[in-house]
Amino acid sequence: MFQDIDENRAQGCVEMKIFGFTFFVCFILTGCTTPIDSAQTIIPEPIGDMPSFPDFNFVDENNTTHNSSMYAGIPFVAYFSASWCTHCKPTLEALDDTVPVGHLLVFNKESREEYSNMT
Repeated sequence: MFQDIDENRAQGCVEMKIFGFTFFVCFILTGCTTPIDSAQTIIPEPIGDMPSFPDFNFVDENNTTHNSSMYAGIPFVAYFSASWCTHCKPTLEALDDTVPVGHLLVFNKESREEYSNMT
């Protein structure tokens, strides 16, 4: 009889721990699932005068010319890559998924034709 009571208490303690843990996790994650109100959107303040990107002039793998004046006033990501770079491919794939089209420039100094397309 007393053994049944002890087993019931133990079972009740386990259930309370599970409930407490579940409640705690749900309470903590509520901020992660709540949609952000547009009034709450954080807009970064201008940094001020940023140093300008050095002048450049190059031809891409599609034989299109790019130069620094084409990108004046347009934010872009400049990524420097090389054929021997082991982390460049996954990094470029991630950049392709996140950076808007036309705002990613990949620089590659490799002159051999088989390495000209680093995208």
